[in-house]
Parts: sequence; C-alpha cells; structure tokens
Amino acid sequence: MSLSRPGDEENLIMVSHLRVTASWDGFTAERVSNKATVTVPAGWSVKAYRTITHSNSNGSSSVDILDEGTDLNFIDEIDESYDDSIEAAIKEGKTDIAAKIKSLQKKHRRILQTYSTNRTTIRAKISAKPHGSFVDRKRGWIDISVKCRLVYLGVGSSDVDDIIEDETGFTVSLTRGAPVAFQNQLRGIIDNIPHESRDVGEVIESTSNIPQDEGRWISVQTE
Repeated sequence: MSLSRPGDEENLIMVSHLRVTASWDGFTAERVSNKATVTVPAGWSVKAYRTITHSNSNGSSSVDILDEGTDLNFIDEIDESYDDSIEAAIKEGKTDIAAKIKSLQKKHRRILQTYSTNRTTIRAKISAKPHGSFVDRKRGWIDISVKCRLVYLGVGSSDVDDIIEDETGFTVSLTRGAPVAFQNQLRGIIDNIPHESRDVGEVIESTSNIPQDEGRWISVQTE
C-alpha cells in the first residue's frame, strides 16, 4: 500500500447512518434530536462534503465543517525539512537531486497555501417530529450519512523524508519522527472497521444500503 502524498484525495463516509425516530407520547408530539461530531485523521482536511439521506419522514438535518486554521509552525517545519534535505544533497555533491527537492518543496508549499484553512471536524445534526394527529399517530424519522472528500496536507517532517526518498531516491539521514504510522492512519482506521458497522461517528468506506437521496457536493475549500 503506497503512502499518502500531499494533494492526494479520498472520498469517504465519515458519518454513517446517523438516525433518530420520534413517536407520539400520549397526546404530545415532541421533536427528537441526535448529533455526531467526527474529527478526520491527522494530516487530512475536508475539501467537500455531501449529505446522503437514506430515509426521511418529517425530519431535518444540517452539517457543519469546522476549521482549526493551518498551523504556521507546521508550515515552517515542512520548509525546514526540505531545506535540510537540499543542504544535505548539496554537501554530497548531488546538485541535480537538490534541484528536484527544491521543486518538490515548491509543490508542497503550493498545496498548503491552497488549503490555508484546515477543516478537520464534521458536525452533523438531525431532528424529527411525529406528525399526523393523535388518532393516526404517525412517527417521524430521519437517517443520514455524510460523505466527505478529504485532501492530504501532510503531518510534518517525516512526510518530507518519505516524499524525497520516493521521488528522488535520496535518503535523508536526519533524525525524524516515525512517519508511516501517521501517514497510514486513515487507511488503518478504514481497514479495521467492518463495512456493516452502523455506530454513529465511525469512519467507513462504504455501506450496504442504497441511499434514497444522495445530495450534491458542497465545497468548503477554494482552489
């Protein structure tokens, strides 16, 4: 399995079958609510989302994508990692490699600048209310999922080392954090979750149900 690279995208169900059912209680019909909040794995940001309505009877839903902003220290760390690698290549007389690393640095920086707002949290809210009259007592319900298009921005210096080695064959002999665990975090989550899981807030790749209403993509990032 290849490691994720800055700019890579994944379409994933981030909120799976968030549902609520509202029934009459005597002569009253009270609205019932439910919600889910999910944070994307490290290094990933939400680019767009769509709300999939599996079933709905007198229900409503809303989705918010919250941001934390891009950490300037993170950007500085990325730049310093590339600069260190460029310097190491030059010291070894590999100026052609240094030039390639500089090009990779510019590409990575453009991606970080494009997605200057790091949107990392999905918050879905639903509610439903019984309807009809106290005679026929119709239940209200809603069942939704939220599908997100995630873009990979990177997790730090360990990403840079892997990118450079993969693209140029140049191994950076500097002390870094462990890269693979973080870069494969998204895949690891997916691989360990059964596709039939229906718990609120889990990250799954697909569902067995065919959605009745798959809403349009709503962009939360500009390119």
